[in-house]
Amino acid sequence: MKSLKSNYFFSILKSIMAFVFPMISFPYASRVLGVNNLGIVSYCTSVISYFSLFASLGIIIYATREGAKLRDDVEKLTVFCKEIYMINLISTMIVYAVFLIMLFFFTEEKYFLVMFMCSLSMWFTLFGVEWLYQIEEDFTYISIRSMVFQVISLILLFVLVKTKEDYIKYAFIQTFASGGSCVLNLINSRKYVNWRKHCKLELKKHLKPVFTIFGISAASSIYINLDTVMLKWFKSEYEVGLYTAAVKMNTMVKGVVNSLSVILLSRLSGYVSKKKDDEYFGLLRNGFGINLSIAIPCAVGMFMISRYIILIFSGADYLGAVDASRLLSVNLVFAIIDGMIYYQILLPYRMDVPACIGTAVGAVANIILNSLLIPRFSINGAALATILSELLVMLSFCLFLRKKIKVWKLLLEVPRILLAAVPIVLICIFVQQKMDSVISGCIISVIFSAVAYFAVLKLIHGVFAEELFRWMKQFLHRKDKA
Repeated sequence: MKSLKSNYFFSILKSIMAFVFPMISFPYASRVLGVNNLGIVSYCTSVISYFSLFASLGIIIYATREGAKLRDDVEKLTVFCKEIYMINLISTMIVYAVFLIMLFFFTEEKYFLVMFMCSLSMWFTLFGVEWLYQIEEDFTYISIRSMVFQVISLILLFVLVKTKEDYIKYAFIQTFASGGSCVLNLINSRKYVNWRKHCKLELKKHLKPVFTIFGISAASSIYINLDTVMLKWFKSEYEVGLYTAAVKMNTMVKGVVNSLSVILLSRLSGYVSKKKDDEYFGLLRNGFGINLSIAIPCAVGMFMISRYIILIFSGADYLGAVDASRLLSVNLVFAIIDGMIYYQILLPYRMDVPACIGTAVGAVANIILNSLLIPRFSINGAALATILSELLVMLSFCLFLRKKIKVWKLLLEVPRILLAAVPIVLICIFVQQKMDSVISGCIISVIFSAVAYFAVLKLIHGVFAEELFRWMKQFLHRKDKA
C-alpha cells in the first residue's frame, strides 16, 4: 500500500499544476478572446458538463470505493474493472448519440464547433479510467502525465490563440489539457488489469449503486454549473464571461484543497470495510483538520484580494466580477466541508441515499434561488444562490449523520484556524492602503499572509502546522542519515 504522504504530495502537485495552468492560460485567453467569446466557451463547457455527467454516471466514485476492497485480489479486480468499463462504454455511446442529435438539430451556429470540441471530453473520460489509478493509489503516474500534457497545451495556446476569433481553438486546447493524456492511461492500465482475459461479466449488480451515486453527482452538478447556464438564459454571454472570471480562482483553489478528500476515499473505505474504527476516525480527524487549515485561510485571502485577482488574471474589463468573486470565496469553506463529509464519511459508510437526498436539496434550492436572484442581481445573485445552496447541503448532511457522527466535533479546529487567519486580513488591508502596484501588492499580500498564518498556527498548536513541521523534521532526519 502506497504512502499517504507520497500520494498527497503527488496529488497536490497535480492539483497545483491544474491550478498553475489556468493561472497562465486564463489571463492570456480572457484578454485575447474578450468577455463575449470567453462567455461562449464557458457556456458550452457548462452544457457539455451535463452530458459528461450522464456519460460517466457515478462510476468514478463507485469504482474507487468498491475497487478498494478488491485491490489485493488481481483476478477479482480484473473482472470488476471490465464490468465497470463496459457500463461506462455503453453509457457514453448512448449519451453521445443524444448529444449529436442536439448538436445537429438544436444548436446555434456560433456554438456548433465549440460544443463539438468540448464534447471530446466525454471520450477522454472513458479512456482515462481515472478510477483505476485511484483504486491503486497510483498518483505518481497520473500526476506526471497530467503535467506533461498541460505544458504541451500551454505551448499550443500561445501558438494558436492569437485573436478573438480563435475561441474554437481555445475550447479544443482546454479539452486537450484536461483529457489528452487519457489514452495513455488506458495503455498503462494493463499493468493492473488484464483487459484481454475472457471472463463472465455481471453488469446488473452494479447498476443500482451506480445510479444512486449518479443521482448524487447530478444534483451536485446542478448547483455547481447551473448558475453559468442560467446566467446565459436570463442575461447574456457578457455576464457569463464576467462570472467565469469570478468563479475561476475559486474553482482552482477548491480543486487543490479537495485533493486530500479524493485520496482518502480509497483508504477510508478500506478501513470501514475491515472495521478498523480507530484507524478510520484518526485519519478522518486529521483529514478534516488539514483540509480546513488550508481552505479557510485561502477563502479569507481570496476575499481580501479579489480585486487584485480579477485585475491580474482577467483584466480591467472584468472588474464587475469582484463582488461575485468575494461571495464565492465565502462559499469555498462550505463547499470544502460538504466535500469532506461526502468523500470521507458518507461514501465509505455507503450512505448513498442520504447523500443523494442532501445534494438534491441543494440542487432544488439552487434552481429556485437562481431564478429569483439572477434577474435582479445578475452574477452576484448567482454567487449568493451558490452559497445558500451549499449551506443547505451541509445542514442536510449533518442532519443525516447526527446519530452516527457528530460533525461539529470534526470542526473543533476551526476557532484556531480563524484566529491564525486574522493577520491575513490585517496584512491585506495594510498593503492595499500603502501600495499602488497591483502585481506587487498581490505578491506581497500572499507571501506575508502565508508566513504570518503558519507562524500563528504553529504558536497555537494547530493540527496542520504540527503535522507539517513533523513531516519536515522526518525529512531532514532522513537526509542527515543519508
